[in-house]
Amino acid sequence: MKLKRFLTAVFVLGLAAVLTGCLGGGTGITDEDAVHSLLNQYEQAFRTKDAKKLADLYTYPIEIDGASFENAEEAAFYYTLSFEFLTEVHEFELFDRTLMITGSEATAEVTAKSKITLLGETLEDNVPGILMLRKVGSQWRIAGHVGIE
Repeated sequence: MKLKRFLTAVFVLGLAAVLTGCLGGGTGITDEDAVHSLLNQYEQAFRTKDAKKLADLYTYPIEIDGASFENAEEAAFYYTLSFEFLTEVHEFELFDRTLMITGSEATAEVTAKSKITLLGETLEDNVPGILMLRKVGSQWRIAGHVGIE
């Protein structure tokens, strides 16, 4: 009798563990959540003018603002120079996010809302843009963008 209860308890606990994993109750993160996380990291890196963090979010080679970069070090150097003229980032947010994810490729249509001080002049803007994203291994990265920054 005790063996039967023990086996029943093991079965029920095992079934609960399997169902929890299958129904998304585990620690796994969806691709949509991962893409939103990447976009949040992009916002934060831009707001804090963190050139290295921004560069680490891309795949390489990549073209940014018409310039080609072969690696993160080159892109970080570019952002470091650019941020010399950008006195302050008051606000930078990617909102109205529309994601389209197909396998290891994705696009994020967004509106970039920014308020920055550039060379002593404060500028505010809402610019529509598209980020092209690629999953590299288990990590989503930015493969390009149009209309942002």
